[in-house]
Amino acid sequence: MSAMGWYRYTWLAYFAKPSEDRVVYREVKRRQVGSVLEIGVGSLERSKLLISACQSYSSQPVVRYAAVDWFEERPESMPRLSLIAAHRELNATGAKVRVAPGGPSAVEGMANSLPNTDLVLISPEVDDAALGRGWFFLPRICHAETLVLRGSIGSGGERQYNRLSLEEIRRRSELARPAAAA
Repeated sequence: MSAMGWYRYTWLAYFAKPSEDRVVYREVKRRQVGSVLEIGVGSLERSKLLISACQSYSSQPVVRYAAVDWFEERPESMPRLSLIAAHRELNATGAKVRVAPGGPSAVEGMANSLPNTDLVLISPEVDDAALGRGWFFLPRICHAETLVLRGSIGSGGERQYNRLSLEEIRRRSELARPAAAA
C-alpha cells in the first residue's frame, strides 16, 4: 500500500466512518507519527489505513506498527480475526510489523521491544481489567510526546477516543505494579 494522497487523508480525517477514527488520522498528521502500538485491533482495514497515514506524514524512513489482540480467541461480540491473516496483510504495507496474540495482557511481553512509541491506541473493547498488568509496562513504551488514546463506549453506544496524559499512565502503572515476592 502506498502512502495516501491529500484527498484520501482529508476524507479519512474529516468524513470517514466510524467518526471516532477521524481524530486518530488528524493526530497522525499533526504529530508525524512514526510508531504505533494498537491494543485491541479494531479492524485490519483501519490498521492498514493508519499505517498508510503514518507513512505519508512521518519523518521516519520506516513506520513501526505493533498490535496485541485476542485474534482467534476474540470474544463472540467481536468479528473474527486470524493472526496469520493480520500479519500477512499488515506486512504488505511495507511497515515494520509486529503482532502478538494473547489479548491486551500481551503488552507485558512486547514492552521492552517497543521503546519511544509515538501513538498508543487502546480499543474501546479493552477494559482496564483486560489490560491488567499491561498498564505497568506502558510507561516503558512511551516518551515525553507519546499520545495515548483510550477508546470508550458511551451510554448511548457512541464511541470516542480520549487522551490519557502520561501522568495518568504513570498512575495506572503504579496501581498495576506487581506485588514484591516474599
